[in-house]
Amino acid sequence: MSASRIGATALCRADDIRMSMWMGATCAESWSWGCSIPREFENVAILVAIAVNEDGYREVLGATEGMKGDKASWVSFFQWLRGRGLDGVKLIVGDKCLGMLETVGEVFPEAKYQRCTVHFYCNVFSVTPSSKVKLVAKMLKAIHAQESKKAAREKAKAVVRGAALYEA
Repeated sequence: MSASRIGATALCRADDIRMSMWMGATCAESWSWGCSIPREFENVAILVAIAVNEDGYREVLGATEGMKGDKASWVSFFQWLRGRGLDGVKLIVGDKCLGMLETVGEVFPEAKYQRCTVHFYCNVFSVTPSSKVKLVAKMLKAIHAQESKKAAREKAKAVVRGAALYEA
């Protein structure tokens, strides 16, 4: 992790990227030993924080390996960011993993939490029958395009009514 100073930011997007990392010798070493199969793969979470700076541009605040996306990993990561000067965080957007949810209020008590729209969509589509994906996508797009909660609810009702007529 880099040790440069961060400063204040109002919006921070945090996530953990799941990947399998090859643990052991490098590929070249593996081949030189006559071994064509890597020794071991291990699932890890790469914790990442991205912020919007004063000029409106995104910047990576930091990234680290957190063997799991658990509370201990997030506390350590957020405290490291805070120790580098990250303050003034008003909103943290994430994938709603429990480790992050438990940590936000502890390390950044002044920040609110919001569920990432992309993760929400992925969760919705994972339980949507394939025959309904286009319809549900249309509904979600219409709802998220609204300017207020009231307008979104009205649009959702209209889209659902239209879908019922379409299916009848």
